[in-house]
Amino acid sequence: MDLPALLESEILANSSIDKDILKALNKPAYHNNVDEVTKTVVMMELMAGIESPDSDKAIKQLLTLEMLQNKFSQQVGETEKLKGLLITFISNVKAKKLSAAESKLWKRAQAALSVLAKHLP
Repeated sequence: MDLPALLESEILANSSIDKDILKALNKPAYHNNVDEVTKTVVMMELMAGIESPDSDKAIKQLLTLEMLQNKFSQQVGETEKLKGLLITFISNVKAKKLSAAESKLWKRAQAALSVLAKHLP
């Protein structure tokens, strides 16, 4: 999955991509919030059982606590959760052309997504 290519693509209508993700790709919000993108990637890594860099340790601890608190109250499946994370990632990048920091985060997300592929919508 190549996010930069998908963001720049004009022909996504007949793809097998989930309709909500497709909507985010067709009209990204471009919030330019690298902190939210980082949080999203760390959550994907947590779900995949991949170790996050030490620089994201505080975010990982916060998300782990949130996951424990929501474990029994939230009934969202892995597929829906992952779909929401992908949409959050797409909506919070700076522009169609990813910045260097966003590209690094996308590479980390790809590693997590390869483990989580069975949950992709």
